[in-house]
Amino acid sequence: MTSKVGGNDPAHDLSPARKDQEERRLRAEARKLLGGKNKKERNRKLNRANEISRQKSKKAHQGTD
Repeated sequence: MTSKVGGNDPAHDLSPARKDQEERRLRAEARKLLGGKNKKERNRKLNRANEISRQKSKKAHQGTD
């Protein structure tokens, strides 16, 4: 699940501790897929972990563009 224009990504409403836990879990799963044939799935997990680790925009969820 990635964030969409208009933003309703539930990962941005998690506590910092929960975000760190989720990011670590995704990176660990991606590490297990390293060297395998699941390159697409590995990249998907890494991209999601990167997205979770980003700071929430100050204008997020305000409906302004």
